[in-house]
Amino acid sequence: MKKTLLLSLAGTALAAPFLAHAADPNPGVHFILTGGLTDGGDTILTARYRNGYSDNIKSGGLVQLGAGVLVQMKDVPLATSFTVNYHVDDASARNGSLRFERVPLELLAFYTGVERWRFGGGVRFVQSPKATSDVDDEKETLKFKNTTGAVLEAGFGITPSAWINVRYVSEKYRPKRFTAANGVTTDVSGEPSIDGSHFGVNFLYQF
Repeated sequence: MKKTLLLSLAGTALAAPFLAHAADPNPGVHFILTGGLTDGGDTILTARYRNGYSDNIKSGGLVQLGAGVLVQMKDVPLATSFTVNYHVDDASARNGSLRFERVPLELLAFYTGVERWRFGGGVRFVQSPKATSDVDDEKETLKFKNTTGAVLEAGFGITPSAWINVRYVSEKYRPKRFTAANGVTTDVSGEPSIDGSHFGVNFLYQF
């Protein structure tokens, strides 16, 4: 009985630092890596395959990968992060590919006063957005103007370092220039905007 009690106390003592660490945000500057899936927005391109299957390239899809820094305040339950990301949706086959790609820079702020949770949002500066169709050696490109969007995000800490986040992004893309397969470029800035708003789930690891 005494031995069992001692082991129980020892186990509690060993677990206490981890539990406290999991409950309280780790203050300081952290390097972060993030990646996840997104869905939403308007259809920009459609890939049609010989077997009858089709695949839509959306302005809110599909994969986003990024890296940056997160700063957790020591005396107040606030954190900020800055990341550089690559966001892309594409479809490929033997005779070519379709792709919509962009480079979002995200500046976010979070409330971290709830154990193992983060709630926040911020701004997203999207750089160099463009859609490309490269099929049967004929390449066409539609470039969009850089845009600014808004981000809302909630994160749950699986461990002190690993987080899973759900998010919503609101943004629009304004067409800029279209380059045809023959190399002729046309100003299309008068065309309607494309809605790139989307939902996403991503995994974040902080060091």
